[in-house]
Amino acid sequence: MKSFVIITLALYLSLSLALVHECDHKGDEEIDVYTPEDIHLLSEGTFTPAPIRFTFDDNEIQNLSDQNLKNLLLKSIKTAQLFYEDLIIVKKPHQSDIVITDKQCNYHDFSHYPQQSNSDFHVYIQIYQLSSNTIASAQACQLNEGLDFRPELAVINLNAQYIKSLEDNYYNFQMISKIVIHELFHAIANSPGLYSRYNNIQGYSNNALKFPNILKWVRDHYGCEDLSEFPLESNGGQGSKGSHWPRDFLNNDINTASFLLGNMVWSGINNALILDSGWYDIKDYENKNDPINWGLKRGCDFLITGKCNSQFPEFCTNQDQTDTFIYSGIGTCSSNKKDLDVFATCPYIFLYSNMECQNPSNNNNKYNAQLFQDFNVVFGSTSSAFQSNMQPKNTQDLSKETVLCYPNKCNEEKTKINISFDRYTLTCEQDGQVLYPPKESNFKGSLTCPIIKDFCQKQVQCEDFCSSNGYCIDGKCHCIEGVTGDKCECSENKDLNQPSCKRVQIQNCNIYDEKGNCIKCFSSYKLKDNQCFVLNVFKSKLTFSLLLIVIMLSLIF
Repeated sequence: MKSFVIITLALYLSLSLALVHECDHKGDEEIDVYTPEDIHLLSEGTFTPAPIRFTFDDNEIQNLSDQNLKNLLLKSIKTAQLFYEDLIIVKKPHQSDIVITDKQCNYHDFSHYPQQSNSDFHVYIQIYQLSSNTIASAQACQLNEGLDFRPELAVINLNAQYIKSLEDNYYNFQMISKIVIHELFHAIANSPGLYSRYNNIQGYSNNALKFPNILKWVRDHYGCEDLSEFPLESNGGQGSKGSHWPRDFLNNDINTASFLLGNMVWSGINNALILDSGWYDIKDYENKNDPINWGLKRGCDFLITGKCNSQFPEFCTNQDQTDTFIYSGIGTCSSNKKDLDVFATCPYIFLYSNMECQNPSNNNNKYNAQLFQDFNVVFGSTSSAFQSNMQPKNTQDLSKETVLCYPNKCNEEKTKINISFDRYTLTCEQDGQVLYPPKESNFKGSLTCPIIKDFCQKQVQCEDFCSSNGYCIDGKCHCIEGVTGDKCECSENKDLNQPSCKRVQIQNCNIYDEKGNCIKCFSSYKLKDNQCFVLNVFKSKLTFSLLLIVIMLSLIF
């Protein structure tokens, strides 16, 4: 059986290692440039700060013939809108209509565009069809000259062809929603064309930021009090350099120049930049962000570009294959393939697409079939990578260095990890503790516990990715209008305990899909017609023996 496992590993090493999304916005060349003296001409009227109000022109989405694609795009826009409305307070909200004066922006004609009422920020959504991996882009088009030169009009472009090619599931929805949030951030505050219009206009020069809240956040995060500026991304093309956080310094932040497989987070540096604009305040500034551990308290040495010291666990060597920093899966050290990520100077673990633990689609991946069916490996929103060689008793031993994905949950104190393995729960209570399958189970091998506090601090994903009905911040779902529940799983007009909201339990079922269907039974049970039946043990052993014979013969001939 060991031969089969080796073959499986060889297969997944050959799979895709592509970036999920690369930012490709045009910049701000269409926004007029204002001199510092213009800032003193701002309106001094009386204003009551209020949550930001968005309006969207979604006619191009409404005209799509594909109803599923239409619903997906509309909901992703709605989720991004909720995210910013929950986050941002406008200091000087519009007291009258937005009047469109910029007649051309991002190839769109606004010459016959109506005024927009009850809005602080109007977004036109443009649909295009490209085979590239660019999912979306955005650009600010017009500033409110009579108030504070804050952007008030933007165009966001959505690549319907690429989005349509993605499997329709919770995982991909949260990815698309985060990309829309990323692109709107460029239009709201994060682009070189806007930095010079901030109230503190001296904070941007030579592709680096020196704004006070940015410096406060990065000094505290890295533990580097001597830091005088924070660099922006210097690699990539026009749509990437100069308006994103560097991959080396904030690897999995949502506002780096490309999206990676794994959990991308909204860290506090983004809130700091919004504050530095002077246009906005942040609701609950300290808590409205995800924790990010990349570079945390590493000191000033971590920020020396090119040093890439392997003493920092963020960086890998050529031999490394496991993401032991975020525990998100198995991949390869980016130094092994120089073209994996043009934005990375320092090597890090670049995940294989079919071995990312959180993607439930990997349960159906043909290369993972044996791992999923026989080894109790499970891919899903609550799964992480553990050092484990737990396997069926009738197989040859795997290496103790093997890494496999299991669902898990930390306790509130972050002192224990409860790991789901078949019908059992294995509990890590000490760093490095070795756990074994129960003696009465059909499994052997062991699992080595990670550093528990470190592990639990990095698990910030929401269960079921908020059921494609909201966004996740620091492990908590925030639901769009009309939806409720801890996982945003139920309409507000329904009782959470009703079957339509609560998954119907199928006896002896181990894993369910997003629709509530059983996709895997506990060991010793066989799945048929969405039910779990007792497995014929003799037949099971015979099948395993025949499989081993076939593999051995194939190796000989």
